[in-house]
Amino acid sequence: SDPAFSLVGVTIHLGASGSSGHYYVYTRSGDKWICKNDAKISVRDWNDIKDDISANGTVLVYKRN
Repeated sequence: SDPAFSLVGVTIHLGASGSSGHYYVYTRSGDKWICKNDAKISVRDWNDIKDDISANGTVLVYKRN
């Protein structure tokens, strides 16, 4: 059966603490992920970002299916 929730967004933090470092986000659009990093926006595949999310994801946003 289908999962009850789907991941639709992730906040990433790179840095030594929450008060320093750099934040950016991934948001899902269909089967692609949009990386919003300051003024740069890029389209990414799940296989390109899953390790980054696993290692650095701080806030994960889900929607009910």
